[in-house]
Amino acid sequence: HFSHLIVYKSDQKWCKKPCNEPSWELSAPKPNNTQSGAYALFEACIWMQENRVALYQFDAAWAEVASNSYNQLCGGKGWGCAAYRSHREGRRLYEKKWAAGTKKFPLSKLLKEAFQDMMKIALDKRPSPVELGLSYQGHGAWADGSLFEGVIVKKDAVELLGSATKRLGKALGVMNFGGNCAEGRWKMLETTHPFATMITASDLPVGGWNRTHHQIWKDNKTHSQHVTKEKARLSSLNILKEGAEAGKGLGAVLDEVLDGRRAYWKLMRKEIKR
Repeated sequence: HFSHLIVYKSDQKWCKKPCNEPSWELSAPKPNNTQSGAYALFEACIWMQENRVALYQFDAAWAEVASNSYNQLCGGKGWGCAAYRSHREGRRLYEKKWAAGTKKFPLSKLLKEAFQDMMKIALDKRPSPVELGLSYQGHGAWADGSLFEGVIVKKDAVELLGSATKRLGKALGVMNFGGNCAEGRWKMLETTHPFATMITASDLPVGGWNRTHHQIWKDNKTHSQHVTKEKARLSSLNILKEGAEAGKGLGAVLDEVLDGRRAYWKLMRKEIKR
């Protein structure tokens, strides 16, 4: 059994407070069932704009409604509304808040304790034995062993990962930082390697799209839809889900993650030339 905890960090630029529209929660493919199966997905969001961190568990049926919130939840008046927020928060398993103005180190300690609680929930809801995977969907930061763009500092990150491995009785199966720019540096690996059997990370900028690429997509909608589907198919989140559901070993699945990344880069090189 593979339990996958994916972490996001949201702020006012991404989704203005109160965040009542779809954002990060549609990025990862959802399992059909949250109660059984070889793959379990847990998603945590650090809501910087709302001074809270929360853990959620969504399934495919939930995502289908969420992705059509315009008609199914918001009465055709927009993608975001109070009903959408209720739809999302109805799947919340855990929440911890902090006071506005909390400084860096007290916030780091609070988040460390919150993630200790959330990892316990993720493990307790699954039958043993279980492999635990940790992914972060966001930017890179200091590459020094701190987590989630540095909101959990190195000292607290070590304590968090140490408590997770103690509870698990072994190292995490994988820490997936392959989508974060320049996290694959020595200090990060030196700090985190005792806590994971495998780590995916890049020592280079991962990159993104500029206005020229966006205009190309607008001019050719059929092509843009193809690229979007390929990006989703080749994402590490999708490959980890499909591999676990197929009963493949984690090592074999991570080989497929690397193959998917190579295929995506090849596709993007063609796009950059356009």
